[in-house]
Amino acid sequence: MSPLGDDELHQALSKLIEAGLLYRDGAPPDVSYGFKQTLIRDAAYQSPLKNSRRRFHAEIAKALETRFPDTAESEPELLAHHYTEADLPKQAVRYWGKAGVRALATYGHEEALGHFQQGLPAKEGRPMDAEAAALEFALGRAQAATLERHEMGKAVDSLRRAFDYYADVGDAARAIGVAEYPLPQLYKAGTGAAQLIARALTLVPPDSREAGRLLSRYGLVIGIEEGDYKGAQDAFGRALDIAGREDDAVLEMETLVGVTSVDFAHLRFLEAVDQSPRAIELALRAGDIEAELSARHAAASSLREMGDLDGMRLHAAALLVPSKPFSHPRRPPRARWGSPGPVWR
Repeated sequence: MSPLGDDELHQALSKLIEAGLLYRDGAPPDVSYGFKQTLIRDAAYQSPLKNSRRRFHAEIAKALETRFPDTAESEPELLAHHYTEADLPKQAVRYWGKAGVRALATYGHEEALGHFQQGLPAKEGRPMDAEAAALEFALGRAQAATLERHEMGKAVDSLRRAFDYYADVGDAARAIGVAEYPLPQLYKAGTGAAQLIARALTLVPPDSREAGRLLSRYGLVIGIEEGDYKGAQDAFGRALDIAGREDDAVLEMETLVGVTSVDFAHLRFLEAVDQSPRAIELALRAGDIEAELSARHAAASSLREMGDLDGMRLHAAALLVPSKPFSHPRRPPRARWGSPGPVWR
């Protein structure tokens, strides 16, 4: 990468160290150099022409890929930065995507959001493709975990752009995965999530398991976000019919958890209490802590409102379980049905 030989390069760096411009850290062969002052670093960076800086960044990125594959794998944001500065958008997007996915996997939602936002500008002005759709989907997931409730429409907008691409190219499985991605429960937020799920329902056979999953999610969204209790019950009823016909206990559990949440949100406390035992039973059988907590929360809250404090305490005591990491920092979404993975390799 350097026009100098190794010996000449080390001599030149040694002179800069003697001049007080650089410092050296480590011992051969693991030696690193850094600027002593930020102003010196910035001046050095700005001194080459822009085309030269781009070339240097490209050479650094390619050297990291070929000579330091472990670094490329563990710090994809480093290569993403150099490819961005080298004005190589295709490579930059790939590594920003990798960096964001790594952050999401460790619940670093804010960090992931920054990586995805860095990658998207590289796709501006270009036709939507699979890589951009995967980036939009990942961005929507990061936004869902970090934005405030009143901003959640931005997350839905990102999901919608990904959905549109997958639907247009006939990739129904990925489109459905985007549409059923569980956002935090919203109250009268008007994000457009219900419309997205309704569009996904047109892509699946009406009595399929895929339709059942979407209907279960649709009932929860329109029941809480749009306040449509009757519409929610209709969707839940169709989902439960499919669950019974397919002997799908997970779908039944998910739907009943949604039923209890909507009943409580609409102040139908007795109905929430009546539906919760079956939801809790299925959750315990499946070992699904999150579903159990959701059903117990609706039951305990309803019993409290009804004045049944003893019944409330029974559920509240069961809620006191050891903490467990979830994929959402405010309210963990249930995403056990899978969703389209990223296309970055």
